[in-house]
Amino acid sequence: MREVSWLVFSQLNKCAREVSSGNLRIRVPQPKGHDEIAQMSVSFALMVSNLHALAQSIGDAGSKIDSNAKEIDSENQILTEIVSQISIATMSWLKAIRWFPGIC
Repeated sequence: MREVSWLVFSQLNKCAREVSSGNLRIRVPQPKGHDEIAQMSVSFALMVSNLHALAQSIGDAGSKIDSNAKEIDSENQILTEIVSQISIATMSWLKAIRWFPGIC
């Protein structure tokens, strides 16, 4: 039993090192039984799975933010062009009014 426990702890330790280096796709060994060691392995596997899901969710959110930023940039360019055209039209209108002082 002691050798089995040592082997499981050794495998969990290896998995923990993998997770600490950023590998969230590891397969955590699941020993047979329902003792504390087996429960710890199940809990560790669940933690790794939850971390992987969280990392995936953050990645998805980052992609959405990037996409929205590009869309906003594109719309800002359109608005800048519209403002420029309005400015040119306003300046032309003001120049025209100067030629006809009695209009305003």
